[in-house]
Amino acid sequence: YRKKYLSKFMLKSAVVVSAAFAWISKALFFYAYFVICLENISQFLYKFIVLFLLSPRDQREIKKDQSLINLAKLK
Repeated sequence: YRKKYLSKFMLKSAVVVSAAFAWISKALFFYAYFVICLENISQFLYKFIVLFLLSPRDQREIKKDQSLINLAKLK
């Protein structure tokens, strides 16, 4: 009788442990995925901000510099 009870208990604990392990692995996977997404989003936002906030004035400046460099090269 005790052996049966023990085996049942072992089965239950094994199921619980495996479920917990699966849950932890899923959580880790989602955490890693979330972190990667966050990094990508922050990089995207950074590029977006740089391009849109700095673009009109600074791009003109850059173009001026480029034209000056080109003139210097031509001379």
